[in-house]
Amino acid sequence: MASLRAFQTEIEQIHAKSAAESKLAPATLDKKVKAKDAPDVPKAKETPQELAHEDDEDLAGVQALLLGDETSHRKVTDLIAAVVTRRRGECLVRLGLHPPHELLYTSSGLLPEPSVEDSKTWTGERLTEEQLKTAISVLAGLMDGIGAKVTRLFEHATRATCLIRIPPPTVESTPEVRCAVVGNVDSGKSTTLGVLTRGALDDGRGRARVGLFRHKHEIETGRTSSVGMETTLYGLTSGAPSCVFLMVGANAAGLIGMSKEHLAISLALSVPVVVCITKIDMTPANVLAETIKHVVKVLKSPGCRKTPVFVQSVETAAEVSQTFVNKRLCPIFQLSNVTGQGLDQIRTFLNLLPSSEDEKRFVKEQALEYSVTEVWSVPYTGVVVNGIINSGSITAGDAVLIGPDSVGGWINTTVKSIHRKRAPVPSAEAGQSVSFALKKMKKGVVRKGMVVITKTETPPKAVRKFEGQVLILYHNTTLQRNYQAMLHCGNIRQTVRLVDMDAAQGVLRTGDRATVIFEFIQRPEYLKPGMKLLFREGSTKGLGVVTNLL
Repeated sequence: MASLRAFQTEIEQIHAKSAAESKLAPATLDKKVKAKDAPDVPKAKETPQELAHEDDEDLAGVQALLLGDETSHRKVTDLIAAVVTRRRGECLVRLGLHPPHELLYTSSGLLPEPSVEDSKTWTGERLTEEQLKTAISVLAGLMDGIGAKVTRLFEHATRATCLIRIPPPTVESTPEVRCAVVGNVDSGKSTTLGVLTRGALDDGRGRARVGLFRHKHEIETGRTSSVGMETTLYGLTSGAPSCVFLMVGANAAGLIGMSKEHLAISLALSVPVVVCITKIDMTPANVLAETIKHVVKVLKSPGCRKTPVFVQSVETAAEVSQTFVNKRLCPIFQLSNVTGQGLDQIRTFLNLLPSSEDEKRFVKEQALEYSVTEVWSVPYTGVVVNGIINSGSITAGDAVLIGPDSVGGWINTTVKSIHRKRAPVPSAEAGQSVSFALKKMKKGVVRKGMVVITKTETPPKAVRKFEGQVLILYHNTTLQRNYQAMLHCGNIRQTVRLVDMDAAQGVLRTGDRATVIFEFIQRPEYLKPGMKLLFREGSTKGLGVVTNLL
């Protein structure tokens, strides 16, 4: 039986290799340099983790400089300006003694000042209350000179974590963080989203979620109907979320119903998970304790291997937002949308999450590739598509190709206008979620799963058959040739047939791994080697990666 963790690692390696090959493909001969003639250049720190660690080291000396003279203050300005530029307009500055993460993540609130003996494991330099006030005042004045704002995240007499952020000039230029919200029915998904997006608490009878209703029957029944298993899968594969918020009702006594399915799919797709336990104001203490116990047990199980961190202070929320992805942590928030308990922590966490645009899978230097995830027909405008730019950039008025159609062809069109965050923008680039208005297109021609690419004489070929490596996560009997399932791969959602497999005896069972040839049932699609795929049919689930186009 293959290991899920080992298979996920191999998927990431295949994806990285395919991405590297696609970067080298358009390189011209005059740009190539022979290895023997190339000078020795030290390897640059490219990963966000390495850059963040380097920035933290640079900012470690800011505290002493803030308490120095004017020359020191100029050094602070130059240093923070450089870091803010690298970090898309924001960074965190820590002043005073700060507890180690091991202690902070197991605390039940804001930790007091340590003794001299205990402070040996803490980071930073001890400050008096007056020194801290002086440092924050000087920092605010210096940052005001470069157009940045300083926000103190939590109140403590002798330590502080300050968020330094340059306000974006317009709403549409604000960096975006894409998060998926999943959970069982009646777990508080719509109410929590309503409270976080509207800013007003719930009245205990569903007032906060009314603003999310889009259909008449939703208003009549009080339930949002746009959330289902297929919708969840499509959102996780096509929406490129940075993390998944798993909503668990405190009165549900643990992970029940679809919550386990959503958690399993998120883990299979290697998307970081954040747990929100809702309705704590109306749940008896013994039931809440049982729910927490069950959630922790599932997170620590061999299938998850996550370290649960209960976020009960803003300080913990600030630190865990920067580290939970790399250290396999699972933050757990306990919320009440009626009393507001826990909302400050989750708002701070969301505010400090790194931008989804910074992820390495989005490459600005390559040709345009835009995945279509929604299609509308807007009066007096025409066909409007929504999606994410996977690579390249686009400007209003550019001629593009959209496809593939039902026979694998590509259609010429022009991008009339671009909207981002409901505001018109002249251009957009890789990693951003935007909408295009397309010129002279009919809605029946455009569908979810299409891509928009740069206009070229030799467009890529759409395929009906492809090869992939798969791991069967669950199947109650055996998988054989000609088995059909629903495939989710990026923005593609279509039924496929298993044409061939290299499995012994021609069958696959739970835990088996094999190279499989898939065939689309309805129409050809645009695929690239390295794309992750997930297929399911009933309770059957399989994870894989595209390795070859046939």
